[in-house]
Amino acid sequence: MIGGLALATVLAMTACSGGGSSGTGSSAPATALSGPEQEWYDAAKGEEPIRFYTSQHPSSMDAVIAAFEQKYPGVQVEGLRLTSGALGTRYAQEKDAGTRTADVIAVGDTRFVLDGLAKGYFETFDKDEMPATAQLEDQYFNDGVSTAVVTPYGICYNTQTVTDAPTEWEDILNPDYDGRIIFPEFRNSSLYVYTGQLWIDAYGEDFLERLAALHPVKADSMVPGLQSVANGQADVAAPCGVDSANELISAGAPIEVAFPDNAIAIPNEMAITAGTPSPNASRLFYSFMLSDEGQQAFGGESASSVIGTPGLIPLGPDFVFPDVDRYQETFDIMAEHF
Repeated sequence: MIGGLALATVLAMTACSGGGSSGTGSSAPATALSGPEQEWYDAAKGEEPIRFYTSQHPSSMDAVIAAFEQKYPGVQVEGLRLTSGALGTRYAQEKDAGTRTADVIAVGDTRFVLDGLAKGYFETFDKDEMPATAQLEDQYFNDGVSTAVVTPYGICYNTQTVTDAPTEWEDILNPDYDGRIIFPEFRNSSLYVYTGQLWIDAYGEDFLERLAALHPVKADSMVPGLQSVANGQADVAAPCGVDSANELISAGAPIEVAFPDNAIAIPNEMAITAGTPSPNASRLFYSFMLSDEGQQAFGGESASSVIGTPGLIPLGPDFVFPDVDRYQETFDIMAEHF
């Protein structure tokens, strides 16, 4: 299934240049390569450094680039991280202008990906043409686009101000949370629209009415919203992911994340740009992302693996994937309440 985030107006940008050995270096991989992997690697060392665009957390981008460059010395990656909406806009503008853009993109915005497929932005191929994609379940592959990882979102809460930790979505409708719930502006990100879609489907439109009656605090995004939870100005925030919370938790903030059984699950879709000047390096990186090493580096503690790599968040059987076709319908319903 291809699903994901759409337009987000708050831009958070980090750039990273790969620090691996140069393309003329004589280093060799620590483990033996075979088949197409060896062929791609041999050819990749003579190509330009690849550009990797992603909407995942900067730490995930940095980790997967470092792991890749360590495994494949002599092949470099330059990373750029933007929020989904900003990333899609930049990529489309560069592609339409015919200028250098990402060689590989991984973005949590299905509508952008589907539009890009229709416009010929991405390289297309059959699932069995690459060993890494042949292993994927059909729901995680679409005409050359693979789901890199799936990011679940649940409820973040302040452990000092909340007595009974929330475990289900309905728990945020506690009257004690009146004026102390962070629900970011849904017009800024489709993640919030798809969360509303989940609530409508699971509990009826009444859920939105009850939430609106508790005067939720709007934030431009979950980043400033979680700051309010961290400093005790708010009790809970939804929907919220581990990567957003971890930075504050590592700084000592009293925040925890709870995943309801029906957590909202956002696939992060990956594609190779059609006509990339570094086709072999791009295939090597794309394939690496779908290996256990790549999944562990890119998914870390904040995402679920599409190939069952251990150590990531388990992909719960009741996790809810967005219905992209109903985006506008859900948006219009939410606009009546918020």
